[in-house]
Amino acid sequence: LSLCATRLRDSFDSSSEGAFAALECEMKRSLFSIAESSGIAGDPQESFSSILNGCRIIVEMGCCADSSEDVRSRLRRMGAVVSRRFTRTITHVVFSFGGRAAILRCAFALPKKPFLVDPQWVYE
Repeated sequence: LSLCATRLRDSFDSSSEGAFAALECEMKRSLFSIAESSGIAGDPQESFSSILNGCRIIVEMGCCADSSEDVRSRLRRMGAVVSRRFTRTITHVVFSFGGRAAILRCAFALPKKPFLVDPQWVYE
């Protein structure tokens, strides 16, 4: 028996923390099995590097430049095209307190509104 199966079988005799760990382990195994049979399983790093392919993103953060650059760098590693200027092809606006309101006005003026997201979205 696998470690997951052993943990799941014994979970009723242990603490609730152990039961949750066993359930999490079993869910991961099931999801991986489904992904593998669907042909979508692969290298997690490869999936991460292409998750935002097709996205054109502008980052407008009023905080320090280091934080903005970190967000831009992470977006690029996930496959997004990061723009420093607003264009009609923008699909997402990463916006935080202190960002320029003109960027929001541009976004709201477009017929197809881009997604407006918080910088934390990039890390989730």
